[in-house]
Amino acid sequence: MRYLHLMTRELSVAADEHGVWQLRGSAAEDFGLVNEFLGYLADRNFSPRTCRAYAYDLLAFARCAR
Repeated sequence: MRYLHLMTRELSVAADEHGVWQLRGSAAEDFGLVNEFLGYLADRNFSPRTCRAYAYDLLAFARCAR
């Protein structure tokens, strides 16, 4: 039942007003650790393009893991 519920929920990535990339959408709360990691990258001053690349790679992983 949980699997069917997750299939109907959306998941995407976007940068917030500070330029920190995060998973967004109704299924994002299931991947809080991913958003923490993306925030960590921004805190460590990784390149914005590196953070974006990680965000899209982790989005693909999260979609597959659902």
